[in-house]
Amino acid sequence: RLRRRQLAAGTVVFLGQRVNDAVATQVVASLLALDALDPAREIKLYVNCAAGSSYAVVAILDTIAAISAPVSTVGFGMVGGTAVHILAAGARGRRFSMPSTRIVLQQANGGTAGSADEVNIQATELNRTMRMMTRFLANYTGLSEERVEEESDRENFLSPAQAVALGIIDGVVGAAEAKA
Repeated sequence: RLRRRQLAAGTVVFLGQRVNDAVATQVVASLLALDALDPAREIKLYVNCAAGSSYAVVAILDTIAAISAPVSTVGFGMVGGTAVHILAAGARGRRFSMPSTRIVLQQANGGTAGSADEVNIQATELNRTMRMMTRFLANYTGLSEERVEEESDRENFLSPAQAVALGIIDGVVGAAEAKA
């Protein structure tokens, strides 16, 4: 009985800060541990995160895809940049946001420094990463890669209803959705 009670209380993971390598490692470890305890039990991943390293976010996306447990995602506060991919990566029919959540699509960020050759190498990698992130979001939403690029060309602040229309989430949790 104690194990069941502990398991019921431990199926929630919160992501409430910029996703860097350390944060991704914590989230991945939590997802793997919960999946090992009961691969049939839903894991609820709550996301309130403005952005993150593309590489760190991909670690979380790959883990969500690799585990057996269904992952339900719930956005609250603000979900932006690469963190939107985590919100959209939840199991179909289990991707939600709170009524007042703002979801912000935008291009992956990067910076360059060094010699001309180093800058070219970094620019090539940034372009590869942007294409990869576009493919992820296209896969999660059902949108074409071209449409994903259009929607994320500049900061695009979405209401939950707009995020539903784009296939990022499946619905809104709780009360009637805020329109603003």
